[in-house]
Amino acid sequence: MDLADELFALSTRTAVRALFDSELAPAAMRELHQSLDVFLKGIYRQALLPWAAGLPTPGNRRYGRAVDRWRAHTTRLIDTHRARARTGGTGANVLSHLLSARTADGSPVTDPHLHDQSTSLVLAASETTAAALAWSCHLLSRRPGTEQRLHAEARAVLAGRVAAQEDLPRLPLTARVVTEALRLYPPAWLIPRHTTRVTEAAGRRLPVGSTVIFSPYVVHRRADLFPEPDRFHPTAGRKAATRTVRTRRSAWAPTGASGRRSP
Repeated sequence: MDLADELFALSTRTAVRALFDSELAPAAMRELHQSLDVFLKGIYRQALLPWAAGLPTPGNRRYGRAVDRWRAHTTRLIDTHRARARTGGTGANVLSHLLSARTADGSPVTDPHLHDQSTSLVLAASETTAAALAWSCHLLSRRPGTEQRLHAEARAVLAGRVAAQEDLPRLPLTARVVTEALRLYPPAWLIPRHTTRVTEAAGRRLPVGSTVIFSPYVVHRRADLFPEPDRFHPTAGRKAATRTVRTRRSAWAPTGASGRRSP
């Protein structure tokens, strides 16, 4: 079994069900997975070399076709949702909230913006979740004692039912396993950010609009931040060994340690 593929299919189905209150056919799932592989291989090139993104290279063309396929699937899901909504056949889901949202002047969200938001949500929810789960399973396979305690916790709290939001505080070991997996193997290993004000980093003055690139993978394995940084140790419930809460929070940044903001 290719665990990464199976978990990607599971996370994508879950994301689409939560976002669109819909299901994906197996053929559509395979096409999305293939497109995602191309997308992920090209996204760093697009981010780090924006000046080259418009060149008609084979890689850029593959990237463009992959993004187009994702948007085409998103468009079909949105159109289906709208058709069902006209007959009262949809419940409350993320897309319903996006469709009912209004901008500052009271106008509805435009279709291009709606498609971009929906595509971003599905992409982010599927690949990162699948990666976190795959690495969690890999790490647990090397720690059978921890795996047994994890199963025991799930049986005691859930008794065979699917977990709900209110169950999460009662699953502390599960939370620590996922947290440690995200620390050791963050889904995004390299992240670009842009400065929004003049700042200073490592003795250099950075004007507004500067691109800063950092690696959560490297930060998470710094011995001055985490004791035994290369060790998978979820039972300790450890935090970054820093002096301030702000620095401690920034030291663990598997998704970039920043909020999403509209342009």
